[in-house]
Amino acid sequence: MRSLFLLLFVFVSYGYADAQNFVSTTEKNKNVVLEEFTGIYCGFCPQGHKIASDYKAANPNDVVVVNIHHGGYAAPSGGDPDFRTSFGGAIDGQANVQGYPAGTVNRRNFPGYEQTNSQGNPVSGITAMGRSNWVSRGNVVLAEASPVNVAAQANLNLQSRELEVIVETYFTAAGGTAPYKLNVALLQNGIEGPQSGSSGNSGSVLPNGNYLHGHMLRHFLTGQWGADITSTTSGYFQADTFRYTIPAAIGNGGAPAIPADLFNMEVAVYVAEGQQTIITGNMASMNLVTPPGVFTASTKLTSSATSGSSFCDYNYIPSVVVENNSTSNADIDSFMVSYSINGGTAVDQLVTTTLVGGTSTTVTFPSATLSTGISTIDYSIDFDSYNNNTLIDISTESEVNIQDGPYTKLLAPAASLPFAYGFQTLYPSTVAIHNPDDKLVYPVSSSKAGFGGSGSIGGFGNSNYSFAFDFWATAFNSGSASLLFGTFDMSDLTKDYTLEFNHAYAQYNTSNDQLQVLVSTDCGVTWDAPVWDQSGSVLATTAPFTNGQQRFVPTSTQWDSNSVDLTAAYKGESSVTIAFKGFSDYGNPAYIDDINILAAAPVTTGIKATKTAIAAVNIMPTPVHNEMTVEFNLPESAEVNMTIYNTLGQQVQNVTTGTFEGTNTVQVNTSKLASGIYLLNLASDKGLVTKRFTVEK
Repeated sequence: MRSLFLLLFVFVSYGYADAQNFVSTTEKNKNVVLEEFTGIYCGFCPQGHKIASDYKAANPNDVVVVNIHHGGYAAPSGGDPDFRTSFGGAIDGQANVQGYPAGTVNRRNFPGYEQTNSQGNPVSGITAMGRSNWVSRGNVVLAEASPVNVAAQANLNLQSRELEVIVETYFTAAGGTAPYKLNVALLQNGIEGPQSGSSGNSGSVLPNGNYLHGHMLRHFLTGQWGADITSTTSGYFQADTFRYTIPAAIGNGGAPAIPADLFNMEVAVYVAEGQQTIITGNMASMNLVTPPGVFTASTKLTSSATSGSSFCDYNYIPSVVVENNSTSNADIDSFMVSYSINGGTAVDQLVTTTLVGGTSTTVTFPSATLSTGISTIDYSIDFDSYNNNTLIDISTESEVNIQDGPYTKLLAPAASLPFAYGFQTLYPSTVAIHNPDDKLVYPVSSSKAGFGGSGSIGGFGNSNYSFAFDFWATAFNSGSASLLFGTFDMSDLTKDYTLEFNHAYAQYNTSNDQLQVLVSTDCGVTWDAPVWDQSGSVLATTAPFTNGQQRFVPTSTQWDSNSVDLTAAYKGESSVTIAFKGFSDYGNPAYIDDINILAAAPVTTGIKATKTAIAAVNIMPTPVHNEMTVEFNLPESAEVNMTIYNTLGQQVQNVTTGTFEGTNTVQVNTSKLASGIYLLNLASDKGLVTKRFTVEK
């Protein structure tokens, strides 16, 4: 990896003379500088990105777009990248941004077009605007004459990574009296990362679900508010040269630094009155430079690794295909391929056979062993250090640094029961997420961004953590993600086995998000039909949300308890894996908590349990007043005893006992129940289902 940090300012100022060579001396109209404030968990930010990009595409020589990541929606979570910079906060604060996405056009206030506050009222005097106003206000700027022209040429040395930016400014008319500042911004395109949905910009979504961010601010070569322009008199010319060695990665502290891809860099320059109003701007021409006798070469890695098919097979054979995509004079005589598991110690293999341009070879390592939990394997290649420095690697970051996995592995041999887990600690060896498509599923707390600011988010408000299938933040695009538990030993024939868990969910409009519970006896190679399956209004534990309401975060009264009998189908099995599987319809998050897998002596009732049970229990309306409708489904005929309990566990009403089959509807008179929270129990020889409901008088 190349190291640095060097930042040099070289200023040369003089009156206009024959030395001027590329900035126009003819009066021109102003160009637009659109500073867009954005994030990675911002539902409408992709729409803002498209508006800005389309505007620039329609005015390629007159519009400059600078994307600035700041605010809560830009804050990284877990292993997220941190796209923020040390410059963004001050610019965001100057604009007085009220929400995201927001944008300023030349950092100007346009009365009547200001962004609205949380009450929906425009904030007079601010420069931040909602995305619907960017183009119309930009067109106003494009129609105005500019007293100054600015142009720039950038030269980027691919070997030293030094960026030289030559900027020329020329005043065709006298400028204002305020100090004028020259700003030089380093931007980067094609940065892969998370984003909430696509919001009308699906073209920026990659096949793996990640998002391609563009025009992203990485650095100001001129500091926070720019470098001085000495004079603003008519006919004044100034030439400035700035040099900056671009690091291999640009970071903001904490999260991993963002790789600086030299082939996706661009430079924007603009002239401003002090810190505030931008007069005009421009994009620099970019020249990529290689020293004499040095050639460019490009490689690409593709994983050819293999791993065991089950969640209990830890064997892994590291392997990659190396392609030399170079043309003439770029044969690679030797190269180093490396891999590491979960960021651990790298394993290297030096290949000394010449790889001719346009050919490929496979590099295989000795077999390795993965551990329980989630494993990702990072591969990289380095060839420019092994070819007498005659080759410069022009490969993109995604071509030479790839990741294989994730691979999910569970405990084997099977653990004994009972088992209890409430997400208050890191995953034990019997718990793992299977998330090959990188969906938004994770443990959450009230302090996690977007999940409420205070209170307990655990089941029934009894703890600080639960687990969320975050269907609200992004659609799963026909994919799914699973939370796995196992493997567990249920071979003791003297025990009965039960899965208990709590869940909370609110529909968003008519969204049909779905949760299933599945069981496997071969460590996930195959799965049986769901033993619990609910979606949409049936999955819901509270009233639905409507347009405009924010992400559902459950209160202590918005949870349901569930019990699934596993005895008949899985007693006698020595290796049982249980999966909670989520399918998104881009609705609200579904939460689960308090997972208990019980092994207890059978209760002598003369009733034999079977694999099927009461399912799809729904109570309407929510909340209940004097009467409620109970809907439930039984795959086969069974006697059902329906009773109501209070939260102290006391039976307060016996509803009905009868034989039911298929889809059933029962009207229940609740007029004698006081306001409060109650539990509806549906007991049968197929198991027990509990549904929580609220009575309001």
